[in-house]
Amino acid sequence: MKTCRVCKIPKPNSEFNKSSRDRQQSLCKKCQSEYGKEWRKKNRDKNRGYCKKYYSGNKHKWRARFYQSKYGMTIQEIDELLKSQNGICPICRTAFKNTKLMSLDHDHTTGKLREILCNKCNTALGLLDEKIDRFERAIQYINKWNTICVQHS
Repeated sequence: MKTCRVCKIPKPNSEFNKSSRDRQQSLCKKCQSEYGKEWRKKNRDKNRGYCKKYYSGNKHKWRARFYQSKYGMTIQEIDELLKSQNGICPICRTAFKNTKLMSLDHDHTTGKLREILCNKCNTALGLLDEKIDRFERAIQYINKWNTICVQHS
């Protein structure tokens, strides 16, 4: 048991994070979390600088953490999916030049990952709310205007 320096409540050792010297922090996890939120709010620019510096040196860790937390997948699994698609968007057939141009398309109801799309195709799906009737009307609209434009040329 240890008493938190902030809330003064005695708590089990499991309620305290370890410090860099393998000792326990003096603030419990809850108080440490609240303190961190307040500090980040008061020191936005300083925090942004810390985050930028950390990110620039650890992009692979951020990418791995993002994929794991959002999709429950490892970088290796994402890379395998990309390889199975031959490195192209399945809708427009554009080759991916880098990961910034990729979007992991997922079912918004289940959260299950479907495939990797280019940002444009993923945005198009989202803007039409993935409703097939809207896509069909969009196709009819494009065909109508393609026909009109061809007739007037």
